[in-house]
Formats: sequence, structure tokens, C-alpha cells
Amino acid sequence: MNDKMDILRKIKGKKFVLLNLKLENLFESRKKEEVEISQISKYKYTILENTEELLRIKFNAHLYFEPQAIYDINLDYELEFRLKEPIKESDFRKHISVILSPLANEISYLTAFLTDRMMDQPLIIAPIIDEDNLD
Repeated sequence: MNDKMDILRKIKGKKFVLLNLKLENLFESRKKEEVEISQISKYKYTILENTEELLRIKFNAHLYFEPQAIYDINLDYELEFRLKEPIKESDFRKHISVILSPLANEISYLTAFLTDRMMDQPLIIAPIIDEDNLD
């Protein structure tokens, strides 16, 4: 059996609640300058509760550019997973890209929607949350 599928089988249901969204529009400040920029995505999480039946997590996504340009977005979520079986934190971290795939899609969609309103053109980020971009 595949490890990724095993971890998903432990989850009975999930709920993602957006608690806070902070957006700084930096598009106009760099509009006339020609500089090379890099899009950065950093993610942090804190486990609030981990029992046999429930895994609650505080999750932050920080999306920005270096040097500072276009936008600086902070999204705070509370994630709740109803469980069939307990999930160890090490397993959660190891399979974070699979478990949080629906949240990654939502973050990508929100970023595209917000940048479309700011610049009349959506900026689409890859819907990936993995260990490489965890703080």
C-alpha cells in the first residue's frame, strides 16, 4: 500500500477556515522599474490539538516577492481534520503536500483572484505546499 494513500485513509473529514487575510499591494511601486524578482512562498504551522479523533492546526501562508514587489500576502487558517485513526506529527509533516493539497489549491485561487483585481491580470502560483517551503 502507498504511504500517501495510507495517510489520506486516516482522515474522515476536513475543514479549512480562513481567519485572517492581509494584502499589501506593491504593484504600483515597482511598475516602472525593471528588476528580476523571485516569488517566495513560506508556510508555518502549529498543532493546536492532536487526539485519536481530531487534528487541529493553525496554518500561515506568506506569499511575497524578493526584492519587494507586486504583493505581500499573509493568510491565516485554522485547519481541522476529523480522523479515523491518529496521525503523528512526523507523518503529517512527511505527507504535508498530499494532506494540504486542497488548501494549496485554495491559496492559489485566492492569489489569482486578488492579483487579478490589483493588476487586471491574475498571477497564478503553483498549488504546492511541501516540506521545502515550511519555515
